[in-house]
This record gives sequence, structure tokens and C-alpha cells, in this order.
Amino acid sequence: MTLKNKISEDLYNLVRDLNNQAYKYTYDLWNEADTKDGSESEDIREDASTIQRGLFRKFFDQLDNITKNTIFDYTKTDKDFSEDFEGWYDKNLILIPTLDDDTLNALDLSIDIRKNKWFVNWLKNQDTSHSYLLKYQIEWIINEAKSYVEEMSRALKNNEIEKSDFENAKEYLKVIKNFFSSLV
Repeated sequence: MTLKNKISEDLYNLVRDLNNQAYKYTYDLWNEADTKDGSESEDIREDASTIQRGLFRKFFDQLDNITKNTIFDYTKTDKDFSEDFEGWYDKNLILIPTLDDDTLNALDLSIDIRKNKWFVNWLKNQDTSHSYLLKYQIEWIINEAKSYVEEMSRALKNNEIEKSDFENAKEYLKVIKNFFSSLV
């Protein structure tokens, strides 16, 4: 085995191991998808895939710059490696900085977490560092916050809530929009 083959094998093993780590974190979701049928199974698989790719990126970002640059360079010379890597790395993912307390509170109060399972899993996995989302997911978060304000507006008109509750809902939307809109 030549030195070049040994390096390429080591790089592939490193990248594969990062993906396997990410898979372990999403194993329960993949397993749940296997218990469902049709579109429900496909939706869960899509969520699991996005979360897995985000975790892969997070793990990849923790590598030193020399290793990352070596991997990027190697993707230019080995097509099979490049295809695997690009599928796991997904350059369409958007880096989400660590959520501050105000944003976490606004999300907690204005997003109906029962509407999209991926959001619960992403939020659960969003820890003290950063994470990734796709553009459509960020748009969903913002739209959910807008819907919450619309619900609160209707409730205010029907005298079901106080004006201060409605003002708080508008403030939550503002916090969410300020945090997420600049990322897309």
C-alpha cells in the first residue's frame, strides 16, 4: 500500500466515523421511521437525515484546520470520496449560533412543537455550541412565530387575552425574526 492510498483510506475512515457518530445521535429517529408507513415514514427520514447532516457538520467543524483543508483538497481528486463527503457535509446547511435565553424563551412560547417533529429534535440537540438548519426550516420557525402572533391577535379581538399578552407575542416574534432572519 502506498503512502497516498494510506492517507486516502485514513481520510475516508475519519469522515465515515464522523458520519457514524452523527448517525448514533439520530438512531432513534431512523428506527422510528422504520415503524411508520408511507409519507409519515418519509417525513421522519427527511428529518433524521437533516439532523444527521447537521451533526456531521458540527463534528467536522471541530477538526483542526489542517485536517479539514486536507479533506476538502482530497474531495477534488477522488470522485467517490467527494460524493460521500458532500452528501454528509451538505453545504446548504446554515450555521445557527448558540441560542441566547431570550430566543430560547421566545421559541418555547411561540412555536407549537407538535407541528413538526424535526424542530423538537433539533432544539433538543442544540447545546452549548452551534448547530445547523436548512433554509426552509428557518423559514418555518419564523412563520410559526407569525402564526402565533395572528392567533394572539384573534384572541385579543375576542377578549380572550389581555393586551399585554398580545404585546408579548409580538415581542417574541421580533426576537425570533432578529435572530433567524439575518442567517438566511
